[in-house]
Amino acid sequence: MPFVNLNEILPAAKANHYGVGAFNVIGEPFICGAITAAEKEASPIIIAFAEVHESYVPLEFVAEMVKYWAQRARVPVALHLDHAKNVDTIIRAIRAGFSSVMYDGSTTPFADNVKITQKVVAIAKPVGVTVEAELGILTGVEEVAEGKRPTEDFYTDPEQAAEFVEKTGCDALAVSIGTAHGMYTWETMLDFNRLQKISELVSVPLVLHGGSGLSSNDFRTAISKGISKVNVFTECALAAGRAVREAVNDNSKSFPDFCQLGQKAIEDLVRSKIRIFGSCGKAV
Repeated sequence: MPFVNLNEILPAAKANHYGVGAFNVIGEPFICGAITAAEKEASPIIIAFAEVHESYVPLEFVAEMVKYWAQRARVPVALHLDHAKNVDTIIRAIRAGFSSVMYDGSTTPFADNVKITQKVVAIAKPVGVTVEAELGILTGVEEVAEGKRPTEDFYTDPEQAAEFVEKTGCDALAVSIGTAHGMYTWETMLDFNRLQKISELVSVPLVLHGGSGLSSNDFRTAISKGISKVNVFTECALAAGRAVREAVNDNSKSFPDFCQLGQKAIEDLVRSKIRIFGSCGKAV
């Protein structure tokens, strides 16, 4: 199937109260594992690539790999640029064929976030590329572990979120309700009342970042309160790493075997997340 953008998969998720997984990739085992999982579960899927991961592989190369597998897939596949802080990177991604982009202005002042998101929307929408924006700040797990837990200023303000979406025309909004980037080592305390209020005031699909390690109940509650897109990366990377470590002392196995084992671990984890998010059988 050809690429789809977020507007071709998230409105149905929002209307029918399920989530679509956005799985970050840094190579072909990630891509193949995730798309294979989506096909087996008959689920739409978002393949994401974060700007920061260009230290591993150029985004143009990722785009070509995802195009190859998406065109052969039996389910809708979106290719999404994740957490881009530079407009130049967004332009490169659009030229490379990404169907969706995210401008992350979460750490900039509100007015600047609005202004730059408006610019990105003006660039992307005329060529059919959807735009995700972010309002509110997600910490990393290392910061939280050091006692730097989010303050009220880090969380998304519902009224400000409604203003932001109206002013920017973004297609999806990532919100901060207490999640963090990375793998949790403590019991999470998510502000579902805040999420409910944001959902009531904001018309576009909402996005949950920092999904690795949340409980199934947290995911299901977040989706029931308005989340339509769920981002996962760290949990996939750790699953693949464990699979490789378990095989590394087997002298009969070589690098291609490690790639296959990592891919299968990613496939299994993505399938489990798809079931939790409720997008099984939603591919159309």
